[in-house]
Formats: sequence, structure tokens, C-alpha cells
Amino acid sequence: TTGNIYSCEEASFTGSIKLKPAELITHPTSIATTTFATGVSTNGSLTQQVCDGSELVGIRLDLSGSAISAGIDPLSLFNGLPNGIQLTPYSTAQVNTTQVSGTMSSDISFTVSLNGILYTYSSVATPTYQDVVDKLVEEINTATGNLTSPANATASGTTLVLTAKVPGVSFTYTATSTNASTMDTSVAGDISNDNYYFGYETKAAFDADAFAWDIRKQNGVSFEVLNKNEFESLDNIYKNKFEVIVVNKNHGKISDPGAYIKKLAQHFEDNGGIFIKSNVTNLIEKGKSLIGLKTDGEDVFADHVIFTLGPWSGDIAKKLGLSIPFESERGYHIELVNPSIMPKAPIMVASGKFVVTPMDGRIRLAGVVEFGGLNAVASKAPIDLLKSNAAKLFPEIKYERVDEWLGHRPTTANSLPLIGRVNKYNNVLTGFGHQHVGLTGGAKTGRILASLIDKLNPNIDLSEFDPNRYKQ
Repeated sequence: TTGNIYSCEEASFTGSIKLKPAELITHPTSIATTTFATGVSTNGSLTQQVCDGSELVGIRLDLSGSAISAGIDPLSLFNGLPNGIQLTPYSTAQVNTTQVSGTMSSDISFTVSLNGILYTYSSVATPTYQDVVDKLVEEINTATGNLTSPANATASGTTLVLTAKVPGVSFTYTATSTNASTMDTSVAGDISNDNYYFGYETKAAFDADAFAWDIRKQNGVSFEVLNKNEFESLDNIYKNKFEVIVVNKNHGKISDPGAYIKKLAQHFEDNGGIFIKSNVTNLIEKGKSLIGLKTDGEDVFADHVIFTLGPWSGDIAKKLGLSIPFESERGYHIELVNPSIMPKAPIMVASGKFVVTPMDGRIRLAGVVEFGGLNAVASKAPIDLLKSNAAKLFPEIKYERVDEWLGHRPTTANSLPLIGRVNKYNNVLTGFGHQHVGLTGGAKTGRILASLIDKLNPNIDLSEFDPNRYKQ
């Protein structure tokens, strides 16, 4: 665009682009810094020098991931732009596709989730691929009221195509079926990069947490403090709920942990793994080796034995000669199923010390720690507290039902898991005690244990996780 009649200094400008939702801006490799003459190009900011008689070089930003729109308020007033130069934003509609393939069967269901709203096609008879796509298109496009889809559905052969109705407004999406081989479920239980928020009702409450945020900052945790208006522009569901919000950047979120675990289990079996469901009753030893396990079914024999029994590890640890101060932290959850509105990202509500997580077809509220062991019945008070918090936080949300859930967190006295070889044997390893971060630490623990079995040195000091510190 031409029209610059000012001097070089007056024609230089720097602008910031705020993404909705927040996302890292990455320039394609085809845009080199040399494109900007004497200026530079970096993630999140642009500087371009424009001199008399020259033209402003066009700027292209590719926004990937969940961010498909950008608010450009800091640049909308053209601060620093020469006369005749204008900035015009352009939003692209989000598109997601799912191909139906594999072996079909009778009595099968297919479900698409858009912003947590479920659209399902079920068939008693064995459907064709085209039947599935056409019926899902009809189900999505004809929904009304609170079930209205944020995307238009079309069929491209045996592929379901979903296109956002409003360019620049994103939607969350998963696709599943009762037969995992008949639908591309690469997004089921999808792990996505997302921000994790802390919401404070008052600035005084935030200031009281200053010590914790200072520790995070000292250890390189990336976060940003938002005010009420900034946060509500990102997610209006929390209007007038929080005065100060902290954005913890680049966290991971799983939309459906159960689907994720099933997918891992299927991968394990597809690669020759075998599941045997039984209770271990005793150990089968031979010298310094543990050659097998006695169970309430058949005896099981192995070259290596790895105990990763989570909260059920206490009794078996004693059989291994370990006296571990170990307990189950009971955690309570409620889930608002098929809500009329879905939050955009997880948030810790600081006042109630509970976490709200948007999941596939439901909102999960989780919190509370209770030391009650593995066998005690669930307590009523924690569930009532979560329901009360949900009603206070989401007074206008409608949902089909509330599901209640109690889970066990395996916790040692110092909160560190036990990862490594048990010296009593030459072929026994442990990997349990991850308390609240089992899903986060599980994959890394598996990699470490595999390295130990292969007699390789893992790239981490395991001394703090040594199970032998608890040798009886």
C-alpha cells in the first residue's frame, strides 16, 4: 500500500496482536526477516521501516492451532501508521474433517461433539460409510435452540466436513464411535495445548497468593496477569466472577481421559500386548529373581516385572520388602453433562480451590482431598460442596444431569513417585505414587522404565525417586 509522505522515523511502527483464544503466532519459514527491509519479524510483534518513496511491504500472519481469529485493537487506530496506510483484518473459518472407514457392524453409534454438544447417529442395521456421514450432517444441521451447532456440516464423499458458521469464532470438536475402527478418532481424548487460568474474586485474594506466583516466576513458569475486562473478552461465561485472572501458558488438556486411555490400551493390544485382569495374591521367586506372580486366576510368568498399581500399590510394596508411607488421596468430581454453554479453557477457582475443565460433552468440577483409604464409602459433603460451587459459578447453565465420581490418587509422604529398580531382585521395577499428576508423569515414567530394562541411562537423576530408600 502506498501513500507514505512522512520521514522514516514517523513511518516506523510496532503493533501487537492479541489472539482469541491466546495462541503462539508463528511466521511461516517463507517469510524471512529480510522481507521487512531494515526491520525485523518476531513471534507476536512486527516492526517495519518505511522510507520516503518506498512501499509498505505486505505482512502475512498464519495463525495455527485453535486460534483462527485475532483482535487488533492496539493497531485499529493506526497509531504510527502513515497517512494513506490502513490495516484490514481478515478472519478465516475453522474447518475440521473426519473420514468414516473400516469395518461396519450392526447396532453401532457415531457421535460428534461440537463445543460439548453431542450429535449422535445410531443404526440397528449395518450402515454404509455414506449413511453415517449423511445422517450426521442432517443431525448437526437440523439441531435448534441450545443444541444449535456452531458449524455447518457437509458431506464430501465419506468425509464429514465441519465449517465454522462465523469466521474467526472457533469451536471444539471430537468424533467417536462404538467401534473404534469405523471412525477416524485421532481427536478422541485429544491432547491439546491450552492455557490454564487461575481466577481470583478480588485483588486482595490475588495479592495473598504472591509467594506462590513468585516461586513459579523464579522457576521459569510462563504466566500473564489479566484484569476482569481482558478475561471476559476471552470467555464471557465468567462475566463478573473474577477481578484478577492469571493465565498459565502452554499447558496441556485432554478432552476425554477415558477415551485417551482406551486408545492407548488398543494401541498396546494392536502391537501384541495382552491384558489379564486378575488379583495378585503372591510372588513366585527364584533366587534373586521374581519369575512370576500368583493370581486368583492362572499364574503369570515374566522376564521382568514392573509394578505400576497406582493407589493399590501399598500391599504389594510390602511383599517387595518396602515399607512406604503411602496413602490414597480421595478426590471428588462432579460433571455437568451436555451443558447449554461450555467454558473455553480450564480454570482454578482460587476461592473454592476447585478446577473447572471443559471436556467432551460435559463440564468437570474437581477438588477436595480426603484421606479415607480405598474401601470407605464416598462422603456426601465434598459432592454437596462442589454442587454448591457449580450453582454459584454457573447459575444460568442448563444441563441434562450431574454425574458424581470419586477417584484415588496414590501419594507418598513426600509426594514423589517411586521409579526405579528394587534392589531385592534383579528384574523388578516400580513406577507408582504420582499423586495428582499421574496422567502428566505416566508417559515419562514409562520411557524411564523402558530405558532401565534396556540397561540404558535415562536422562534424569532418579535418586530422589529411588524405591530402595524405603527398604524394610
